[in-house]
Amino acid sequence: VPGSSTTGSAVCGDGHLDAGEECDDRPLAAGCSSSCKLYRQVFVTSQVFTGDLGGLDGADAKCQAAAQAADLPGTYRAWLSSSTESALDRLVHSQIPYRLVDGKAIANNWDDLTDGELAVGISVSELKGAPGKGAHTCIPDSLSIVWTGTKETGAPVGGEYFCDGWVSPTGSGYAGAAGSADSTWTANCLPQCSDQAALYCVEQ
Repeated sequence: VPGSSTTGSAVCGDGHLDAGEECDDRPLAAGCSSSCKLYRQVFVTSQVFTGDLGGLDGADAKCQAAAQAADLPGTYRAWLSSSTESALDRLVHSQIPYRLVDGKAIANNWDDLTDGELAVGISVSELKGAPGKGAHTCIPDSLSIVWTGTKETGAPVGGEYFCDGWVSPTGSGYAGAAGSADSTWTANCLPQCSDQAALYCVEQ
């Protein structure tokens, strides 16, 4: 459990940087969490939204609200880019693993998260259930899609597919496929901004 985990005889929070720990009560290095963590959690929201998310800040607030409602500790941001700001720049580049909230590992670190292939797809919500699914124009319509505007590297997709900075229900925005483990997890289809999609939320 983040904040109280042990690795053998090593104790998280004992002031020593032990194997598997990103930091431990010492000055924070780049990508180091503000509390001692052995991994960061990732989920896809159980709720869905139009592309009018209230901008990147609004999307982050939706992720944080979902985490708090599910009693998940920590700070969460959306895996989301606009034409002027990328997920690559917005999110912590973790040196420790990323896991779903059910404990399954999806990537060993940030480099592994952004190499185009996940160990398992992100298909678990903050409630440890299925991702939210709304009406959308992607094919097949049985997909649970997720607003991203982001390539697998964390960079923004090309074009102007960001629902006008994620503040408009008109136009189109790039989305990923929840549960996919290849690059389509983040760049799969181009739904209308009036469609409904979930968000990927990443612990910082």
